[in-house]
Amino acid sequence: MRSFFFFSILIASVSLFARENPFKSPQKENLSQAAMENINTIEKLQSISVTPPVDSVKIKRITIEYQGVDGTRIKKIYDVEKGIDPFKTIKVSQ
Repeated sequence: MRSFFFFSILIASVSLFARENPFKSPQKENLSQAAMENINTIEKLQSISVTPPVDSVKIKRITIEYQGVDGTRIKKIYDVEKGIDPFKTIKVSQ
């Protein structure tokens, strides 16, 4: 009688904690779903206005850091070396 009771509790606990696919890692499954949800909800770039300081004369370089689909961050540096009017805004748009 005790062995039957122990066996039934063992079967019930295994069935409650079992996954659909025991060979697939539960962490990777959640990460892939979360990554796709974040990609679909990213707000598109409209335009950004940057006002340089009044005492600025020249733009030396522009640095852009972006993220790829696989999550890697890539930084690009552009050497500009151009004169600017400090009383006008600089607009970045796509």
